[in-house]
Amino acid sequence: MFKTVLSIVAAASAFITSATFADDTAAFPKDKPIFSVAVPKGWQTKRDGGSLMLGAADAHVAVLIQHITDVKSPEQAKTGLPALAAAAAKTFGLTGAEVVTAAEEAEVGEFKGVGTEYKGKDKDGEGASVVLMAFAPDGKDYYLITVVCSDKDDEKTADARDAIMESVKAIQKGEDK
Repeated sequence: MFKTVLSIVAAASAFITSATFADDTAAFPKDKPIFSVAVPKGWQTKRDGGSLMLGAADAHVAVLIQHITDVKSPEQAKTGLPALAAAAAKTFGLTGAEVVTAAEEAEVGEFKGVGTEYKGKDKDGEGASVVLMAFAPDGKDYYLITVVCSDKDDEKTADARDAIMESVKAIQKGEDK
């Protein structure tokens, strides 16, 4: 169900420690943007295969934003997120990943959606989490925000991650950056 998403999630794992360019806000999708997110100071952005990745150069954290073509309802999002979260945890090398928060209604900036959180151990045996939020800015096309963060950088990046999630807002005409 989420093949395209998983391949992009795999690409994001390599991005956690890479850098490209920084910006104040980033619009998504690149062609005909629908919403924007804030890019925290010191974070880099990278567009790859229709996705947008944000990462902190000095921490093990990545935020991946992408379109989900095969989800068309809140029920499908809620049903599909657990499998996607488990697959993302596996893709990022988390072992023993367990549900912290079951798929439930959540807010992503000015949009309502569905979210879930998993925790496990990374390849170094350190704790890490994967948070997924699915939402439909127009009520029909769904987008996914995946946040992967090591526990050692959780506190250091918490404000930035919260700012990203809270900043998600609709693009107004003429505002596509």
